This record gives sequence, C-alpha cells and structure tokens, in this order.
Amino acid sequence: DLEKSIEFYEALGMKIHQKRAHLLDIPFDSRLSAIMGYGKTEGESGNIELMYMYNTHELDLGETFRQISISTPNVTAAYETLQEAGYSFFKPPSVLEGLGTEVAALRDPNGYVVVLVSEEGHQKELELAA
Repeated sequence: DLEKSIEFYEALGMKIHQKRAHLLDIPFDSRLSAIMGYGKTEGESGNIELMYMYNTHELDLGETFRQISISTPNVTAAYETLQEAGYSFFKPPSVLEGLGTEVAALRDPNGYVVVLVSEEGHQKELELAA
C-alpha cells in the first residue's frame, strides 16, 4: 500500500519530492511511485523511492535484502514520534557496544526492517569503513 508507506516515511520526517503514475500499455509494468527524502529538493539529500506495482500478487520479501538504515539526529525523538503515530518497534532505542551508536528498529508497512541510526554514530561507521 503506497499511501501507508508514504505516511510511514512522512512520520520519519521525510517529504515527497515526486509522486507519479507510470500507467503504461504494458500490463506488467504499470506502477505508482513516490520519491521521498529529508532535503527540500530531490537532489539535496539521500532519497528513497517507494513503488507500487499493479497486477502483482503478494510480494515475497525473500532473504537477500536485510534492512534499510536511516540516519537521524535524535533516535529517541524519532522513536517517540513513530510510537505516537502508532508504529511498534521490536528494538527500542539502545546503544550498540563498541561504537556507542544509538539505534532502534521496526518494520515499515511492507514488512521491511528499518533501523534508525544516530547521525553521529552513522558517521563514525562510515569513517571506519573508509
């Protein structure tokens, strides 16, 4: 459900940069999509594209895609905002040993795991990986 997904990512503070229908003559390729992100414009920050495909059956999420990690300035504030909006977490805010990174985790409306990571901790991880 594209609208439920949009509501979820809006609750995370993202804005819709683009929403469009791809209603093609090819039955298996008709879809709706929304591009969302934190910046004022699509090119200003990282984005996520949400897509709803027409004429498809229930999607098997499979086991190859593990999670979506989203950095946020304040994990606890994002946690509280999402809880107030009715979303449930399977991992409340906690600090990972080692890096000291604060994280929290829940599932989006489509069942994907979304991990909220503190911006500061995410930056530490990127520096260590470089």
